[in-house]
Amino acid sequence: MAIGKETLLAAAPRADDKVTLANADNSAFSKREFAITDPLGSNIEDNWGNFVNSPGVTRSLQNAPGDWSHYARAALLRLQHEQHE
Repeated sequence: MAIGKETLLAAAPRADDKVTLANADNSAFSKREFAITDPLGSNIEDNWGNFVNSPGVTRSLQNAPGDWSHYARAALLRLQHEQHE
């Protein structure tokens, strides 16, 4: 949580759907990479509540509890859900 801290984000378009996360404090928050389309076992275009409570999302969270990349992934998935064409 970034309480009393500053959070900066740099983003650039890519030809694929790969996301690379890096933190200035690499010793505490190591680099993470994932694809936006990584299968989570549920269709993101469906109801958001059903998606976040789906077995695939639950399994992903259980496999890496407390992983800092979950925050960024959740924001990206929610944006993708909101902006689906």
